[in-house]
Amino acid sequence: MRALLCTGYGGGNVPPLVAITSELVSRGHTLRVLTGPFAVKSPRFESMEESFRSVGCEVLWRDPAVWLDGVPATGTDDHPIPDHLLTVRGAALWHPLSVPWAVQTRDEISDFRPDVVVVDFCMPGAAIAAEEALIPYVILSTTVPGHRLFQGWPVPGRGAARHEDEVSRQDEFLRLYGDTTLPWLNAARARLELSIDEGPWQWDDRAAKHLLLTSPAFDFDGEALPPNYVYTGSLRPSASDKPWESPWAIDDARALVVVSSTSTFLSFQWMPVFQAAIEAIADSRIRGLVTLTQYVDPATLPSAENVVMRDYVPHEAVLPLASAIISQCGHGTTMAALRHGVPMVCVPVFGDQPDVAARVVHHGAGIRLSTTSTTAEFRDAIRAVVGEPRYREAARRLAEVMSAEDGASRAADEIEAVAAAPS
Repeated sequence: MRALLCTGYGGGNVPPLVAITSELVSRGHTLRVLTGPFAVKSPRFESMEESFRSVGCEVLWRDPAVWLDGVPATGTDDHPIPDHLLTVRGAALWHPLSVPWAVQTRDEISDFRPDVVVVDFCMPGAAIAAEEALIPYVILSTTVPGHRLFQGWPVPGRGAARHEDEVSRQDEFLRLYGDTTLPWLNAARARLELSIDEGPWQWDDRAAKHLLLTSPAFDFDGEALPPNYVYTGSLRPSASDKPWESPWAIDDARALVVVSSTSTFLSFQWMPVFQAAIEAIADSRIRGLVTLTQYVDPATLPSAENVVMRDYVPHEAVLPLASAIISQCGHGTTMAALRHGVPMVCVPVFGDQPDVAARVVHHGAGIRLSTTSTTAEFRDAIRAVVGEPRYREAARRLAEVMSAEDGASRAADEIEAVAAAPS
């Protein structure tokens, strides 16, 4: 089988996609990765490129100029998007690239002749190119389903609870999502001489499969999803080759709380959380491990005897020792925590994080705060998830189910089945 993967750098999307491509390569298949627009060959691109190449994939980079095709030189704001519609705001960022994605993917299909095109859900233009070439395509969502409205589910991006939204909110989402995305999708379809779509998710419905790389036990009721949606289950963690060297004595019995932000430059949005969480831990009889990115200067944060700061610590090295984690609720970090039965203090900021946090709270495995929460609120939340058994018990119930899941293998099975199906 020859498979073309169309994706870009989004931080947490890279590890699961690398795991799936690694599984496919190990089965003897040929994988080519088209990486999307990068203004320069940045460290982020080079890291992603190295990750895919290390498992046997060919990785393609295109000059930034080719990704300007069909994209206006200046942005337009014909449809102002409210702050609470984070999903629509995200779609407004990636849909304008639908035309160049369609053109570049069409050219790559012509050169590579894949049996199947695998599309990150943020790259609908690539799916349109596969449709034009009459090649089946599989969509991958590396998080909970959150780019469209499902019957009985809340408006995505709000972090709302199950059955919480009023009809007016749903109507607002449907209108603004369509206004924001459909012109770009139809511009790509027109460029490839395909018929015009009337709705913004028809490209999704035409996929042979839409694979959700999450656990069905973690999500809301999946019966509301379209028939081509398939849960693969969570991905098994990879073994850590970088053990964490704890600064504390091996017999230190104090609870350990991990504070872990996003790996992207958007970690700066979490500065108030770092501040409040460290102060809360400093005032408590526990230990704290704070992992920082290059975008956060530790000198700007408070220090305490019971708090250490590190640039990077693999989840697999520290989560088995953790009593709780304070996190933005990126999907990968959340799955790692829950697979270890670690309860959470959720402080989401952008993208899918509010919806992931809503599911943590829905299952009773954590507490949700905000970036404006006070030190006292963090102190109370930490004491609750560490000291009250119900949070750890809820996390462990999810861990029991998720321990049997192997999302990368299931995803590979589904992609093979699509490629082998008669046209």
